[in-house]
Amino acid sequence: MSSKKELFEGSRSKSSYPSFTSVTLRFGDTDRMGHINNAVYSTLFEAGRFSFFEQGFECAYATERTFTLAKVLINFLIEMYFPGTVEVGSKILAVGSSSVTLGQAVFKEEECCAVSESVLVLIDMKNRRSTKMTADILQIVDTLRLDGSRL
Repeated sequence: MSSKKELFEGSRSKSSYPSFTSVTLRFGDTDRMGHINNAVYSTLFEAGRFSFFEQGFECAYATERTFTLAKVLINFLIEMYFPGTVEVGSKILAVGSSSVTLGQAVFKEEECCAVSESVLVLIDMKNRRSTKMTADILQIVDTLRLDGSRL
């Protein structure tokens, strides 16, 4: 897992993300205060995770495995308001034998509104236990890295 310092500081820079997913905010995403409800951030990060790691999910599913969300941390930085479109940046922070840790951020009008760190664990769909990543999945992970290096 990355350090708290990176989660709070390094992940706020848009240039540190190799991939972005655009999501349109909806009026229904707002709360009584008029800003985007904190629960919606989880949905925004989910959309970014799936878009970023779609090939990894598909490759795992083809072998009767799937990635499941094991942990998520969200740091809310500034309020967001409707209307608008946000960009969810995603990057790989770490790779374990059966897990991938992703770093993400939500940007609205170039401002970083929230950062997240999530752990996806590869599980066998039959026995519902974690399982080691296959060479095919590791190859996908390598192609998603910002600098191409292996951890």
